[in-house]
Amino acid sequence: MPNTNSTIDRQALARLAAGAVKKPGLLFALGLAGMALILFADLFDPADSKTTGTGEATAAFSGSAELTEYADRLSSRMEELLSGVEGAGETRVMITLESSEETIYALDEKRGDAESYEWSHVILDDGTGDSALVETTWLPEVRGVAVVCQGGDDAAVQARLTEMVSVLLGVSTNRISIAKMS
Repeated sequence: MPNTNSTIDRQALARLAAGAVKKPGLLFALGLAGMALILFADLFDPADSKTTGTGEATAAFSGSAELTEYADRLSSRMEELLSGVEGAGETRVMITLESSEETIYALDEKRGDAESYEWSHVILDDGTGDSALVETTWLPEVRGVAVVCQGGDDAAVQARLTEMVSVLLGVSTNRISIAKMS
């Protein structure tokens, strides 16, 4: 015995498809409108400001000069440490960052009725003007690390350096590259 719901659904789907074919101009216009919305969404949705589901507002700060300085300081510290590994010799390190620094501002929750909440930033008057209270600042995440050293052709040195970089920076080993210095 055939399933009548399935037959009805197939017939309804066939009628809808036939109707869509009769109006290709409308279908084309809807497709263009959808693509335009997708393209314009990036222009009007700033990636540097977002609100998380817990009500914490975050905003990305730090210019590229500050990020470069942070990456350079990290690289210098890693060079000093890695050059002390047996067999590594002279070492150069380059670190790339995934994103910029994120600042989480403190929020004040105000309860209205039984089901209504209002969130607002905690504002401080520090004498020079009003500023939002910073709750937490997250440093940029490391995207990848390149290490060039004199002992980079030795598999044992590569393994020690890879493990050390992975542990110190919290980077998976597939994002670390070790090479011999020429």
